[in-house]
Amino acid sequence: MADIKLFRAAVVEHGSQPVTIGWKLTIVRRFYEAGRSSGLRQDNPVAGVRPPRVRRAADDFKYLTADQLVRLLAARGLARGRCPHAHSRAEPLSRSV
Repeated sequence: MADIKLFRAAVVEHGSQPVTIGWKLTIVRRFYEAGRSSGLRQDNPVAGVRPPRVRRAADDFKYLTADQLVRLLAARGLARGRCPHAHSRAEPLSRSV
């Protein structure tokens, strides 16, 4: 397994993307699994080696805290029901009920 971890580290150092590293590890993992299934090996040294985590754009997205949201709405005059459009939209709904 040490050689497989060295292989993974070399691919990471080479600058490959996490998805590419995952595919390479999958190919090597399947190669060793075929050898294990055929009786040529007793183990699969790649079984415990995981690819680097794939970062998604959503991972970098930061949400506003409740306090930040209140301050933002207050700055726009929209906090605590002071939205100028809320009454004009709500009135027709209350009349129809």
